[in-house]
Amino acid sequence: MNRSTVIILCIIAVILILAEAPAATARILVYAMILGGAGYGISLLAAQARERRPAAQKPPPAPTEEVKRWHQRRAEITSLPLDEAKRRAEEALANGGIWQNAEIKPINEHEIKQIPPSVAALFDSHGALQAMLGDARLGGSEIERFVWPGPDVLGFGETGSQKGVVYLKIGIDFDGNPIVVKPDQDTVFVVHRPESNPAKWWSADYPSIYHWMLLQDLA
Repeated sequence: MNRSTVIILCIIAVILILAEAPAATARILVYAMILGGAGYGISLLAAQARERRPAAQKPPPAPTEEVKRWHQRRAEITSLPLDEAKRRAEEALANGGIWQNAEIKPINEHEIKQIPPSVAALFDSHGALQAMLGDARLGGSEIERFVWPGPDVLGFGETGSQKGVVYLKIGIDFDGNPIVVKPDQDTVFVVHRPESNPAKWWSADYPSIYHWMLLQDLA
């Protein structure tokens, strides 16, 4: 029997007892029922409160030594001066690295004006590039106008409040996300669109295209 059936039977039994009991005894039984009901109600509310209480969150696992080294290396690269980042990226390109030349599409004069000097220098020296393994591409047919998606973009660093600002797309990362720039700064932005919620974009910025390229070597 469930709890409700038991309670109903108990009430019926008490009523039958009260019908046969003297008045004084009946009053005592009524008081006992009230106190018992109140106690049961309080215990029931307490149990429900415990059930609604969220389970204690387990602390996240401590990062492994490998993860710590990766974050340390990433912090080191993003803090590099532009000239040093360029030197290291050019050295990696000269030694093969993860990039190879791609089909070259001429950059028109309007697009050249929208490319920051560091990106222009990269394309001037190497033309369009594509990853040897993966879909990442820089320059060539990837260069096109890019309008910031809208207010739902979650910005990190310098990317807040950019709705409607026009950028130039200069490539895509290994996940197909656009890499975009503005003409007046070396910072590059990667705009991500999660597959689980396409309406919610988020973006990450890097000090320059050279910093971004160096970080891809860590992946």
